[in-house]
Formats: sequence, structure tokens, C-alpha cells
Amino acid sequence: MKVKNHKSGIGMIECLIALVAIMILMGAIMTFRYFTVVSIERAENQLMAARSAYFLSEAWRGQKGDLAFDPTQQDFDADFRVEVITSSSLLGTYPSGSYSDKLQNQAGINLLGSYRLYVDDKEFQTQLFHSDTAGVQDLRSIYILVVWQDHQGVRYEYYLPTLTETL
Repeated sequence: MKVKNHKSGIGMIECLIALVAIMILMGAIMTFRYFTVVSIERAENQLMAARSAYFLSEAWRGQKGDLAFDPTQQDFDADFRVEVITSSSLLGTYPSGSYSDKLQNQAGINLLGSYRLYVDDKEFQTQLFHSDTAGVQDLRSIYILVVWQDHQGVRYEYYLPTLTETL
């Protein structure tokens, strides 16, 4: 009686299966890394927009909500530049139901101005609005809207409403 010797080894099919599994794993890792970087960029932009709105709000509140407030004349850090803009497609076109839509179409809210902000070489556009708080003397509502686009052209907004004394 003859016994056949079976040699164990890795065949071509096993190699191909392992290669496909490694390629799927690498694709998943690269996709995860891409979306992590995109999420970090979105978070950093939102943080910069929030900080910018806060700076503008504090500067305006420091001048007691003065209607002659001009953020281009403020003494901000060199990494925070403000320019006046006359028209902008980013601020001019907005989705229905957005903060831009609500501020543009709400009675009693007036536009102070539109500005372009540069924060750490990132561009934001902002609009400053105000309204006198009905029934409360020496109190003004100020609204700051910051808008930006990500690298894919998606529009984002940050909205900061606050109050200030006008004494």
C-alpha cells in the first residue's frame, strides 16, 4: 500500500485572497484617515469662526453698540485682518431657513456692514446686524454672522447674537 505525501504550502488562490484582504484593509485605513482630516478641518474652521465672531462682538460691545462701529478701525492682532466688502456671492446667496435668511428677512434688524476676515490665512465673510431691543431702554441686540466655505465648496455659518448697553 502506497501512501501519498501531501506537501503543505500556500497556493496561488490563498495568495490572491490575502492580497485582496490587505488591499481592502488599506483602502479602509486611507478612507478613515481622509474623513478624519476633513472632520478636523471643519472643526478648526468652526472654532476660528466662533472666535472671530466673539472678537467682533467684544469690540462692538466695548463701544457700547455704537452704530458707527467700524471693525476695520479696531486694533486687532496681525493674524486677524478685517476688510470691508461691498458684494459677495457667499453672503448674498443663502439657503432657505439659514441664519442668513432669518437675519435678512426679519423686521427691525438692520445691517451695519459686510466684512471679509482673514484669520491665520483662512478667509471668512461676516455681516454685523443690530436692533434696538423693544421695551428695554439703553439695550441693543447685536448679531454677528460668519460664513465660510470648505475646500469642497460647502457653505457653513456661525451665528452669534448678544446684547449690549448703549449708555
